[in-house]
Amino acid sequence: SNPGGIWVSVNDGQTWSNSHPDYPGLNTDGLPAIGVREVLPRMENGKFALYALLYHGNGNCLGVMRYDKNNGWKNTGLSYAPLDKKILYGIYQSKERIFVCGEDGIMTSDDKGANWQSRQDMEGDRRVRNLSFDPASSKTIWAFGGKVWKSADNGQSWEKQEGWEKNLSQAPHRI
Repeated sequence: SNPGGIWVSVNDGQTWSNSHPDYPGLNTDGLPAIGVREVLPRMENGKFALYALLYHGNGNCLGVMRYDKNNGWKNTGLSYAPLDKKILYGIYQSKERIFVCGEDGIMTSDDKGANWQSRQDMEGDRRVRNLSFDPASSKTIWAFGGKVWKSADNGQSWEKQEGWEKNLSQAPHRI
């Protein structure tokens, strides 16, 4: 049996199978070289999909992979080589869009991860660690990095929020 890895059930938890992704150039038998930092379950056109932030054993991020029942694990358009020394902190979703935040800022995808757009209008504050979605407005998103940012258009543009830096440095990183 394979210890660890990603386990998937397609029958409401009655049975489970280890569904580790195959990543080109790595020994992934039982995932000795790959760890999962975070997963995002998502319904797409009425079908279940799973996105995962994968890490190599050396601590470098490999990017985002997507799983669905028909195709198994596939690379998305956001992937890195094991020695690229990239960091991704989290993966999030709105109704229409997938978001990834990391040391290079916020990346978004509107097409199931095939293409990613970098949202780099944050005045050099690129190390965004967390996103939070406003429950009162589906288009309002808060981003937390060295500064606090707000988007009122589902992540298309961002506006710096003044006066938060002093209090934010004492707050927990996960909001």
